[in-house]
Amino acid sequence: MTTSEFISLIVRDSNGAINRQEALALTDMAQMELLSVDTFFMKVTPLPSVATNAGQLTYTLTPGWRSVTRGYTVVPNAFQALYGPYVTPNVPTTEVPVPFNCPLTTDRSQVLTMTFDFDPGNQLIYLDAFFWPNSLTSENISLQIPVAFQSTTLRSRVMMMIEERNFGSSTYWTTQYEKTYRPRWLAYSSMGSQTHSKAVTNARIYG
Repeated sequence: MTTSEFISLIVRDSNGAINRQEALALTDMAQMELLSVDTFFMKVTPLPSVATNAGQLTYTLTPGWRSVTRGYTVVPNAFQALYGPYVTPNVPTTEVPVPFNCPLTTDRSQVLTMTFDFDPGNQLIYLDAFFWPNSLTSENISLQIPVAFQSTTLRSRVMMMIEERNFGSSTYWTTQYEKTYRPRWLAYSSMGSQTHSKAVTNARIYG
């Protein structure tokens, strides 16, 4: 659903206890909480890379990225080295990890800085990188929680926050969130991350 539709749902569920701007702010907080762990649908695509220069260890990355979890080079197999990358598409290449330090950013305004442990030379290093969620400053900005979890997980988390703020505690929505929707969300995001990682690994080599 659109963000505007979601906000209308929250205002309706709260029986008018909050206005649309308050609902939007709480939705932003809830979405940030649910997406506080890097998940496959927040992965930067197409596959990003950094072209390194001999003697340069530190690189400033793209604004809006929250983290980089892996850096690596791709070494072609023997057939590809001789005849090109598309001759033997079913023979895997080798991914060689490149050690680096890249502290996680703590908010959307920060920009990642990546420092390699040794001189990387002149080469292309591929990255597993993740976006920050959109900041919901307007109802025109899209939600990034997958549609299947918007009216369940995200909705129940926002309603929990409203009840806790207005009444000091939450019963119905806490039960819905903690017992049903949050476990499903955690299972989906963690399992999906593993599946996507494998798919991207195959695409990295030939894409």
